Amino acid sequence: MNNKSKSRLKIEKIFNLMELFVEMIKNSLTFWLYFIKGMGFLTIYPALETLSLVSLDIYNHQRIKTLKNFMEKYNNTMRKRFFSLFVFFYLFYSTLFILLPLTAKASAFFYILKFILIISNISLYIFMVTRPILKKQFTFIKLKPTVQVFLLLKEIKWTIVMIIGVSLAFYLSYKNFIFLIFVFPGLSGWFISWCMEKIIKAIMVKYNIQ
Repeated sequence: MNNKSKSRLKIEKIFNLMELFVEMIKNSLTFWLYFIKGMGFLTIYPALETLSLVSLDIYNHQRIKTLKNFMEKYNNTMRKRFFSLFVFFYLFYSTLFILLPLTAKASAFFYILKFILIISNISLYIFMVTRPILKKQFTFIKLKPTVQVFLLLKEIKWTIVMIIGVSLAFYLSYKNFIFLIFVFPGLSGWFISWCMEKIIKAIMVKYNIQ
């Protein structure tokens, strides 16, 4: 391969990465648009569910127009509204407690509680975003929460990678509001799709699933 071909390949890779990043930003903004439609109270779960499916399309290079893709995949039911209500207020109040500064006299219990809530919030986010991917792949099983946890724990190394990556994205969002709005949803959705591909392939090979 000559230098001209190498340079062209490098330029193509750069443009592909730029295109991918733009898709992530569009996915993030569309997610927030659907999230605020119900002020988060009634839309957080279906918005995250759709974010997951659109992120999977982006990961698989199925570059459908993001807004159109979101509109086609978004589906909010009464059951999802009820679950959204519960999730929203849990995340809202737990996040308030996490962000609340502790005094020097605060006991170790409050620091431990903060740590538990941080892990719980990250786990809940991962649980909600991975669920649509697993349901789409394993249509032949009833994906109860216990089954979902079992599948994620079967390939624990990739689940740990996923937790670390999402935790880092949460930390960057805490430090930078612009990152939270423009990057976090799309980037975390794409990264989770990448990890889930590893997990699903390993499970299919292990259990000889065609």
